[in-house]
Amino acid sequence: MHDVRILPYFREEQFRTPLQPERSIGLWVDRIGSGTGQLTKSRLRILGQYAAVYVKHGHGEYIAASGEKEVLEPGDVVLCFPDVPSTYYSTANWKTYWIVWNGPCARHLEEAGYVSAASPIARDSVGDVLGAYRSLVGLMEREDLASVLERKIVVLRMVEGLFRHNQDDCSPIPCREKIKRAIEFLSKNYACSLSVDELADMFTMSPTNFRRVFKNYSGKTPKELIQALRVSRAKELLSQGYDLKTVAAEVGYNDVGYFMRVFKQSTSMTPGQFRRVQF
Repeated sequence: MHDVRILPYFREEQFRTPLQPERSIGLWVDRIGSGTGQLTKSRLRILGQYAAVYVKHGHGEYIAASGEKEVLEPGDVVLCFPDVPSTYYSTANWKTYWIVWNGPCARHLEEAGYVSAASPIARDSVGDVLGAYRSLVGLMEREDLASVLERKIVVLRMVEGLFRHNQDDCSPIPCREKIKRAIEFLSKNYACSLSVDELADMFTMSPTNFRRVFKNYSGKTPKELIQALRVSRAKELLSQGYDLKTVAAEVGYNDVGYFMRVFKQSTSMTPGQFRRVQF
């Protein structure tokens, strides 16, 4: 996992001064745009506003303030929140479109649960963000009251669409069943070297959705669960007197030194210390 504690961050200070009618209705679009590369993996940013960044083509990665890294693929949307550090960047030929908005109404949408900093990656299989972007292109330079209201309506429809489609993207019961089967599979095959992409493909889910639903269901990422299962089995084998090399290989680690580091990180004891307290 990438350790964001060592990453510096910066605050973006560029804001458009909202018009008085925009203030009155509580939500305004700060800016829209498109591009082929944004930010870097070396610094986090605090945007200070809300944003939706739609990946149209290519692939990238997202690093959250929590330290979790997410792979971004076409159709993914990165949601940014005021005062939440994050970064996203291209890893292969991407094109993105973004919409930045703000205001009391924007905060109310977050408070009501329509968007959540706990779920910064959404899927946009029907083009909610791109459709909103195209609608806003002709509205951004207009200051008449109708355009001010229409910009707010466009953002509200986009947020509603993302919320609705991500609720429906994989209905709760089928998703829970798939993740339950995935956990059962891992409980028997934790020593295998499988990537998240491979696991998601096995259970017919997108990697992004698989990660999100897996953590919501289990409280752990797939990597964290695999590590927990391996350490648990290692404890059993160590208690039975097996040597370190055998234990490491049995639970899926070819490198004994790496196994020892993982074990200590999980238990606050080396395998040798753990074995000694068992006898």
